[in-house]
Amino acid sequence: MKPRIFLLLLFFALLLLLPLWAGGGGDARAAQGPQESAAPAAEPEPGPEAEPETAAGEERVFRILDEGTGEIFEVADRDFLAGAVAAEMPPAWPEEALKAQAVAAYTYYSRLRAQQEDPAAAHFSADPANWRVYVSREQMAERFGAQAPALLEKLDRVVSAVEGQTLQYEGELALAVYHAISGGKTEASADIWGGAVDYLVPVDSPGDPEADGYETVRELDAGQVRRALEARWPGIALGKDPGGWFSGWERSGSGSVLRVQAGGQELEGGALRTALGLRSANFTADYRDGRFTFTVRGYGHGVGMSQTGAAAMARDGATYEEILAHYYPNTELAR
Repeated sequence: MKPRIFLLLLFFALLLLLPLWAGGGGDARAAQGPQESAAPAAEPEPGPEAEPETAAGEERVFRILDEGTGEIFEVADRDFLAGAVAAEMPPAWPEEALKAQAVAAYTYYSRLRAQQEDPAAAHFSADPANWRVYVSREQMAERFGAQAPALLEKLDRVVSAVEGQTLQYEGELALAVYHAISGGKTEASADIWGGAVDYLVPVDSPGDPEADGYETVRELDAGQVRRALEARWPGIALGKDPGGWFSGWERSGSGSVLRVQAGGQELEGGALRTALGLRSANFTADYRDGRFTFTVRGYGHGVGMSQTGAAAMARDGATYEEILAHYYPNTELAR
């Protein structure tokens, strides 16, 4: 399959499965990238070098499909940046982490905008009512309550500091994906999605193992696991002994399950994660007394920037430039 097709598949999947923290809480929620592997590509074709120039005095906007109403609405870049940061990361987190999130999000969505050739079509979709991808200033004011003035002022500072900045690789907009919490080390895109990208490679993610929500446990009885697997893989032939259902575990260097054998089939780790409702594909399984215990590390696909790791780096004094350089090596910050 050609590299461009790989990237298009990746973009469509990411549109449906992007990160959110659901607002009002302290935990960043997972960036759910494409867990079903796209076709492999040793060297994915880079995205567009830049977005088309706007006319003098013309304000650049994002065209967004509201998943709740089915309508397309437009948001100016600056307003979108504030709303995207608030939807993706708690505004109470360190400013340098918020700046890193702003640049990554702006790069990602600008790349989608640049690829949309139909001027009447949406650049991507969002669900503002459920705080996914973008929220309005009015929504932020309502949710933040008494803290709204201070948090909105903080978001304005963040946006002013990084407005218009993007990550680039060899002069082109980077695929700046991100997730909530890594398993201690981020994943290579080649392992998770089947396409190698020079700047989406494993790096240590400081602070993740100490974060709230780093390790979670999900217990399911054998019947629940059987039904989940049979629904996802109808031809699977599970034996009578649940303790022997899974074998031949294959993992990435960062710990995520890549493949596992079950019922005469090879299951892809991300698909199994989704079928079982786990927070990441970095998990182990233990069966005792009729029940499976799945111990999960991290939250999200694990590729690119860990939002929790970015916050930890910022608390330790790292700038947003240093955070971005750490999680997206080989990229450059275009001002």
